[in-house]
Amino acid sequence: MKAWPRARGEGAPSVASGVAARAGLVTAILALGCSSTAPITTAQDLAAALQRQGIQYQNLETSDMPANMRHAQIDEALVMTGDALRVDILRIEDERTFNMMRASVVLLGAAEAKVGKPLPGRPDVFEKAPFVVVVRQEPQAGAVRAALDKIWPDS
Repeated sequence: MKAWPRARGEGAPSVASGVAARAGLVTAILALGCSSTAPITTAQDLAAALQRQGIQYQNLETSDMPANMRHAQIDEALVMTGDALRVDILRIEDERTFNMMRASVVLLGAAEAKVGKPLPGRPDVFEKAPFVVVVRQEPQAGAVRAALDKIWPDS
């Protein structure tokens, strides 16, 4: 077994360079290994992510919402239901349709500002392209939005 040369100029690694190399390796492993969440590409992926964040539902079914929206191009629509829970999850790849949904949320907010109070029965709407999440009912107010904020902290 060959020993490291003792003199610094003879190729001996410094303690600092060894520590830096290990720190870089640990950072790379953590960056790759700790991203345990799979990318969310479908409405079903998003429903599963919400469930991992504590939003419990008994049923996940295809929604009839797209059939009721004549000019909208909605790629996927699911409804999550459970005890005091009803959440619509829409995946909208069409930019025009997504922007139309976004504008409707803005209009609702403007109407509430004009009246000076929340509109009765108004759902909580969360959007992050290509998804729109419409919270119609939830057992604990704000729980779905809090879960979405954990899933997408940069939104």
